[in-house]
Amino acid sequence: NITITNGELGLCPHHGIHSNNATNIILSNLRIYEFEVAGIQLNGFHGAQILNVEIGPSLQQVPITAFYSNARFLSIAMGQLLDGINANDLAMPTVSYAYLD
Repeated sequence: NITITNGELGLCPHHGIHSNNATNIILSNLRIYEFEVAGIQLNGFHGAQILNVEIGPSLQQVPITAFYSNARFLSIAMGQLLDGINANDLAMPTVSYAYLD
């Protein structure tokens, strides 16, 4: 059981409230604002009540875009790929990118 009540959530880096597979959720008397993606994200929930909740506006001036997190995750994946290539003494593959205007 999850209850979030009587408050404000602002300047959230992704979602104001985010849950996975939660049960019996009560969100009440809240103000959720200045989030980057969504005020509320409930994945796979069972039983939710949202009462007297004001959502918005979203954050308009995001200092770092989603491209930054994508680059971070790509850097980790490429590092793991290169480690695997070196550990198994494989030939280095050629990587190229094509950009459309």
